[in-house]
Amino acid sequence: LLSAMVLILPNATATSPLLEKSALHEPKIFLQMAQIARRPPSKKTIILWITVVTIALILFGIERLIGWPDWLTVNSHRGGIGF
Repeated sequence: LLSAMVLILPNATATSPLLEKSALHEPKIFLQMAQIARRPPSKKTIILWITVVTIALILFGIERLIGWPDWLTVNSHRGGIGF
């Protein structure tokens, strides 16, 4: 495939965006996908991840609707050592 691209694009070099590696060409990703396909996560793990994402989305929604409380805001000290 690479030689065909060089024949089609004779001025293309190794730094050309057409010839660069993308994230999907990394073998590590394929190994991880194969491992997940062979040993899928348990039902308990899937429920845990769904719960964590749901809690994060609920907190995000509350924060967007109500706002960020003042008592959780860090006071910025400009200049000095910050005491």
